Amino acid sequence: MTDLSVVLPVYNGKAFIERSLSELIEYVVSLKELFSLIVIDDGSTDPTGELIAATVASAPVPIPVIQGLQNAGKGAAIGGGMAVAQGRYRLFLEADLDTAP
Repeated sequence: MTDLSVVLPVYNGKAFIERSLSELIEYVVSLKELFSLIVIDDGSTDPTGELIAATVASAPVPIPVIQGLQNAGKGAAIGGGMAVAQGRYRLFLEADLDTAP
């Protein structure tokens, strides 16, 4: 079991998702705790999915990505991520990181 699961829902985030993921991965890895990061692409219609795939492929730890077939809304994306999260503590962050980790 991980100590911390971070759920990151995103929809049409091509403008910020690479920067956000890179920053979040660096921060969470620096904690040196057992953690999981779960990215939920909520049916984006822009290149967000491809950008997520490219960014997590180079991450130093495995990062699950859940891709929705259609946009189901932020609540459904968060719920889907929380359903697969296994951390003792679970939180979600806005994908544009309007609040610093």
